[in-house]
Amino acid sequence: MKFYFLKINYLFIKYFDEIITVSLTTQKDLEKKGHKSNMIYNLFQEPSNKPKYALNKINPNKYKVLLNIGSEHSFKNITTIIKTMKLLKEYIFVKVGNPISKKNRNKNVKLIRKLNLEKKVFLLNKVSTQKIYDLIFSSNIYVAPSYSEGFGRTTIEAQMFNKKIICSNITINREILGKTASYVKKVNNPYSWYKKILNDKKKINNYMIKKNYSRFLYKKNAQKYFKLLNKIISS
Repeated sequence: MKFYFLKINYLFIKYFDEIITVSLTTQKDLEKKGHKSNMIYNLFQEPSNKPKYALNKINPNKYKVLLNIGSEHSFKNITTIIKTMKLLKEYIFVKVGNPISKKNRNKNVKLIRKLNLEKKVFLLNKVSTQKIYDLIFSSNIYVAPSYSEGFGRTTIEAQMFNKKIICSNITINREILGKTASYVKKVNNPYSWYKKILNDKKKINNYMIKKNYSRFLYKKNAQKYFKLLNKIISS
């Protein structure tokens, strides 16, 4: 329902006095349509509680873990990663988050059964924030296969735990991740994901990752954006 109202609001966007976007990518998209806006990045708090290994039932010596957090809308491209799992022998895939679309969840479940991946692909519904951090901490690679996003906050959360990111080669991912992630060009091709996951040579640079996600930390950026909001409100 909320996505329906968001879509309706977008149709009437020209009637809004001020527009705030969460990335330069969406700001540029609006500019192409003739709409001026202000950009305020999504801001994050660094985790305060130490994570624990949440995947203790899975033998870490046998499997490596791919993780994704989000819905199962078509643009999230989860189906491609499920197909990729048929090729990956040493990995399991954990997808966390309410599906939102029951149709897509049913489609994914049927695909998992068809490919005999019940022991390799796990679709989890909404869990607590602490459990999400536990899952990120205990994963090996965070995959973000979406072919469209407005921001994509979960990749930044994964970077807070120094996780390797492999994501789709789309403008928004390039904007918020830059050189700290690895990119897949053929986002709908399972074999492209398979090759990247197995052969990715990019090493995790903790300094670069820290520098990257620091741009989105609340404690460093709140004052700057608070001033911008005040300026917008008072104008």
